[in-house]
Amino acid sequence: MTLQDQEIEALKVHNAARAAKHLAPLQWDTQLAQDAKDYAKTLSTKRTLEHADCVAGENLYQQSTGDCTYADAVKAWLGEECYYKSQRIPNGDFEAYGHYSECLGIWSACY
Repeated sequence: MTLQDQEIEALKVHNAARAAKHLAPLQWDTQLAQDAKDYAKTLSTKRTLEHADCVAGENLYQQSTGDCTYADAVKAWLGEECYYKSQRIPNGDFEAYGHYSECLGIWSACY
């Protein structure tokens, strides 16, 4: 599978943030990407935004106005860094930094 420009850019943004924290880069996982697309279609049909019951980590993103790229979503998640104070996850205000911690999760090597 050839990655599309948006997928490549999102992975670059994600991996740049990981590199800044001395974490290994993520690799694209075609099956995981397809599962995410399928779930996004389900959410669109249901007109809701809710986390799936799944074993993979999951960040959801929704924007109601303007154009949005995959990289924009990653940047929004990474923007939660200011709320993370090196506390044990999920201590503290996890709602404020949960997406950020998922982006830098050391338990995953796939994107």
